[in-house]
Amino acid sequence: MKKLFYITMACFFFIFLGLSQVWAAGCNSGQGKITLDASKSSIDGAGTVWSNNQLNHGQSASKTGGVSLKGEGTAITNTAGSDGLLGQSIGPGVGGEFNDTAGIFTNLDQSAGLPPLSYFDQSQQLFDFGRYNAAATETGNNLSWTDFQNAVRNGTQLYGIVSVTVDFNNGSSDIALDETTVGSTANINIKGTLVVNVINNPNNKKLKVGVPMNVNPATFSRGDGTTTTVPNSSDLNTLTSQSANRTSASAPSPWPSGYNNAWSDVKNYSVGGVTGTKDPRGKDLSAYGSYASFRQNEDMPALMYTGGTVDIHNTANISGVVYTPGFVEIEQKQPYTADKTQYINGAIVSGNGIFLESDSCGGGIGIIFDPDVVDSLNVTPSLGAIKRLAWRRL
Repeated sequence: MKKLFYITMACFFFIFLGLSQVWAAGCNSGQGKITLDASKSSIDGAGTVWSNNQLNHGQSASKTGGVSLKGEGTAITNTAGSDGLLGQSIGPGVGGEFNDTAGIFTNLDQSAGLPPLSYFDQSQQLFDFGRYNAAATETGNNLSWTDFQNAVRNGTQLYGIVSVTVDFNNGSSDIALDETTVGSTANINIKGTLVVNVINNPNNKKLKVGVPMNVNPATFSRGDGTTTTVPNSSDLNTLTSQSANRTSASAPSPWPSGYNNAWSDVKNYSVGGVTGTKDPRGKDLSAYGSYASFRQNEDMPALMYTGGTVDIHNTANISGVVYTPGFVEIEQKQPYTADKTQYINGAIVSGNGIFLESDSCGGGIGIIFDPDVVDSLNVTPSLGAIKRLAWRRL
């Protein structure tokens, strides 16, 4: 747990939102579910959603660079409440907006005694994108935007670190990756890491993802013996209840992860009869610069942007960290997400804010903190003094 990722993460504002769940009413009669479960963490105050910016209430506040979500819910932390359970009830706010609870920390200066430090900006990334792009090139995974669109259109399963460059050409319009551009049966299917290099985007426009996104997808087991990688509201409700009704954070978490299985598949994937061609771990990257090889046990994000907004409108099943120095929007948009879910098991790390919105007709949003996919992330080094301070506190 107490590794380089936490050392660095302890050096900037972070928002802990525990777990929030909003039970859906009828369509357009209320909000859907949002589940944020940080109970697997052994660090007091760790969370599922991390940002430079403070918690705000309401969509308008969040859209300008805060952290907010639309929903009513239940907070689940790693400490039992007065009833002996990890779950805590939260009532709805005005218009279904999230309310203050004891489970929210606006910055480390208040919650952990650490001075806040805004880490994210375009020139100082949390991750070394050059290293990831070098590994993608070495493994034949550096794709043009057209090649990536074709892969998504065909639902092609991609393996390893997949790098794509999105050129906004200094324009004033968002770029859509949806049924109008790649067809109604398109899917993003990646086992490994998706690196999105955003260029020529001075107006901070969005890449709007309106197709299902599957990055290291988790498999959900159901009571009737069937399994699925497209969970619905019943799946999310069942696991939320199981997690909330635990009496100790040491009890097993019910949430499934696809991270380890996906990277095992990357290792075993064969190209032309050669196994491991797409696996970046152990590949020599010295031809591309002074980049260290990826270690066998090194964690890697599931989805990482060099800038701009991560804007997901369709279903998502992601195991691993989602990162951008910009802004994150995870939104239930109709008709994409009718009784389907957006599920991230890892963490969301965003420099300029986060907005989560669950439509009442959708199946809900689940953001689960998983220390197993963040504790061996190799992040950009920060000041040694800050590292030492973080060690003492965490």
